[in-house]
Parts: sequence; C-alpha cells; structure tokens
Amino acid sequence: MSDATFYAWIKKYAHLGVSELRRLRQLEEEKQSMKRLVADLSLDKHMLSEALRKKSLRPARHREPAAWFHATFQISGLRAYRLAQFGRASWCRRSRAKDQTALRLRIRDLAHARPRFGYMRIWVLLRREGWPVNRTRVRRLYGLDGLQLRMRVRRRKHIALHRGPAPTPLGPSERWSMDLCMIP
Repeated sequence: MSDATFYAWIKKYAHLGVSELRRLRQLEEEKQSMKRLVADLSLDKHMLSEALRKKSLRPARHREPAAWFHATFQISGLRAYRLAQFGRASWCRRSRAKDQTALRLRIRDLAHARPRFGYMRIWVLLRREGWPVNRTRVRRLYGLDGLQLRMRVRRRKHIALHRGPAPTPLGPSERWSMDLCMIP
C-alpha cells in the first residue's frame, strides 16, 4: 500500500468507529447495486421502446406485449397498454374479417398446379371459377403463403454438346473440324 493511499484512508475513516465503517460499506454496496439495477432497467426500457416504436408493427403485434405485461407483472390493463404503446380501444376490438382459409387453399392449389402463373393469372382463374375476390386480396394471400413466380433458369447454349466426340482421322493427311471433313 502506498503512503498516499494510507493517508487518504486515515483522513476519510479516522473519526469513524467499527460499526460506522460496516454501515458505510453496506451503504456503498447497496448504492452500487442500485446503480446497476437502474442501468439495467433503463437499458431494458430503451430496448423495449425501440422495438415497439417501429412503424411496421401492426395492432396484432402490439397486442402480444401488452398481454404479456398485463399477465406477467400483474399491472393494470391501462398501464400495460400504455407501456406497449397500444390503444385501449384496439385491445377490445375484435376483427370482423371473414375466414380466408378456403381461398388460401385454392390459391395454393392453383399455384402448385401451374408454377409459372403469378398472382394476376391466378386471380383470373379464380374469377372464372366464380370466386368474388379482387386482385389486392389475391396478391396479399399469395404473398402470405410465400408463393412467388418461379423464374426460369437461363440455360447456357452449348453448340457442340449434342454432336458427340470428334471422329478420329483415318489417314495421315486427314483433319476433322467440327462436323466438316477436310481432306487436303
């Protein structure tokens, strides 16, 4: 221990008793743990706010964290909605959209039967079959199922591939070039 450290300790702790030193040490440890806790919580809050601030989140995606906050931390619904940046009216609202599973199955069947067809031609086929559906819905369901127009692989043209191996010359002055016989 250096002399400077020794004298700094004497100056700081000379007038304190043993019990006061223990109490001071406990307070310093508690202060450090509180600082760590505040840092962790502020980091969590920052990450959560960044994750929820994105524009791409739809109400269904906001609903999941709000329900998790409400169930896990036993906080009020209003506080959970506010924390998840989710409106109270949206929480109670239920979707009135019709079930699209039959249409999705038909789109998938048509796409697998005709792999070169995109969503526009599948929409035409659906309209011919009598489905009252518009292009936008077909495009959305087509994309949700992960379907896409399969691009044809461009084939490299090999000119002499189908001709087979070149024939061997029969005489000393005979030469073969491609498919022409050259005799001098």
